[in-house]
Amino acid sequence: MLKILLETVRKAGGADLLDFISPSFFDVVSVGQSMALIGRLVNRALQPIPPQKIQTLQDFLDTQKLPLSIQASKSKNATPWNPSYDLTLAAPLDYGSVILKLYFSQIFGLSECVLDLRHQAFSHDNGHLVWTPQALFHQWDELFINAMREIYQGFYGGDMGLFRKGLAQLNLSTAEDLFLAHFGEGDQSQVSFTLSGFRKSFHDIFVHCKNHKIKLHADFLPLGILLGTLYENLSHLSHPLDVRKSFEDLVVNNR
Repeated sequence: MLKILLETVRKAGGADLLDFISPSFFDVVSVGQSMALIGRLVNRALQPIPPQKIQTLQDFLDTQKLPLSIQASKSKNATPWNPSYDLTLAAPLDYGSVILKLYFSQIFGLSECVLDLRHQAFSHDNGHLVWTPQALFHQWDELFINAMREIYQGFYGGDMGLFRKGLAQLNLSTAEDLFLAHFGEGDQSQVSFTLSGFRKSFHDIFVHCKNHKIKLHADFLPLGILLGTLYENLSHLSHPLDVRKSFEDLVVNNR
């Protein structure tokens, strides 16, 4: 059944989006919950993004002061974005910052987010950065997203108490070191992104959960897709990125 669902998403235009899910994920989450969630993703992927949703998302991007527009389909003039293109709003480091802020803005500002941050979902049209995501949306469970916000705020704010509170909310206190490893060493001002690095860090968390008989929240599935597409996109950049600054600019300074 899972194979059929994944193939349906691909035929609907989802391409390799669900390939960002680690196979080990299904060892540590309720099969019923994960199948139901994938089913909802499939149903949404089969439909075009409604115009009213596009407008709502554009209004949100504008309030976040993110210099990009969202479209349901690429214009004929759109050209895939690449690091060598001299775009004022999307020079390599600026582009990476915009994508990071887009990720954090969805985690902190939306109850329903768009999961597709792949490199191929971004293009430039007459010098403007355009986001044309696949129609994969997910409505976060409130407990899950609040805990993830505490984890991020605790980590980047140097509040280990808040960081551990978020982990405890998700029954992941024993995986603290693995989450710290996922965020990376140092002050996160020089972070390089690789898809292989992301897959390993999430795989290690899933294996830990399996060994400790921890059942993960099903929302780790869409989070894995969202993070996986983020890492795939930023892996195209040869420059390390200041993740901490992007987080502080978007989350801390806008509070």
